[in-house]
Amino acid sequence: MKNINKYLIVLVCFTGLLISSCEKDSIEFDSPFELKENESIVLQGNNNDLKITLQEVNDSRCPVNALCISAGNARVKLRMSDNSGAENLAELCLGFCDNMNNTEDSVIIRLNDISYTVVLKEVSPFPELGKKQDKKALLIIRKE
Repeated sequence: MKNINKYLIVLVCFTGLLISSCEKDSIEFDSPFELKENESIVLQGNNNDLKITLQEVNDSRCPVNALCISAGNARVKLRMSDNSGAENLAELCLGFCDNMNNTEDSVIIRLNDISYTVVLKEVSPFPELGKKQDKKALLIIRKE
C-alpha cells in the first residue's frame, strides 16, 4: 500500500510538471510574455492561431560597470504568422535607436486585415562585461 501511495504522489507531481511546462505554449492577448531567441508561442483568443517567433536579439547596450560613449540599444526581430499562411516580420528596439530604420519599442503589424500592436517592454539580462548571456524579450501583443 505504501508503494502505491508513493507511485501516486510521483504521478501527480509528474503530471503537474507537464502541465506547467506546457503553459508557455500559448498566451492570451494583452498579457506580457517572455520569449528566448528562436522560441515561438501561439496567442489564444484568435481564430487564426497567431504564432510569434523571436528570431534574433542584438544587444549593444552599454554593459554594467563599463564606461561607454553611447548607451546603445537592444533590437529584436520577430516573425508573426497565422494558420492561413499570412506572415509578417517586425524589428523593435529599446534604448538609443535610430528611427531611420523605423525601429521603435512598438509596431503595428497587419495579417489578413487584422491589426496587432506589438510592444517590446524589456530585453534581459542586461549585458555584463565578459559574459555571454542567453537573451529574452518581454513582449505584449494587442489585437486591434
